Amino acid sequence: MTRTDRPIEDYPVAADLPEAPPAPEVDAAQPAAAAPSRPPVEIAVLEFLSADGVRASVPLTHPFRWDGREGRELLLQRLSLLRVGQIWADVERRDDYELYAAMCGLPAPVLRGMMREDREALAAAADPLLDLEAGKAPSGDTPASGGVSLSSPAAS
Repeated sequence: MTRTDRPIEDYPVAADLPEAPPAPEVDAAQPAAAAPSRPPVEIAVLEFLSADGVRASVPLTHPFRWDGREGRELLLQRLSLLRVGQIWADVERRDDYELYAAMCGLPAPVLRGMMREDREALAAAADPLLDLEAGKAPSGDTPASGGVSLSSPAAS
């Protein structure tokens, strides 16, 4: 650092500085230009021949009817880690039900509308499949083991 013999009173103060130029006017009705995006990576949906570690079945305690379809059992298929990343990129708020929806083919709002016992059974079956894909041993922090997942009713 260099020393100066200039007294502090000789330096400008904020009141002596010129006004900042006005900010450019932005039309609030026009959305901001989005950065150019790359096309999404294509991921094929495969039907795996072995169910071990790839599929799970969840019989529902409280079957339901939605949009003319009966729900008595949820059939889950494990998602690839790339697919999980695509889902997270497409949703505004990360919610386990978005992943569960992709795993079973029902919309997330339908899954959220199920009774607590069935939501917990869904999480207990789906979370280990997600853990396997992430290369982790099934975690001890699932509703099945007495823990609370992000989507668990106890988390709210």
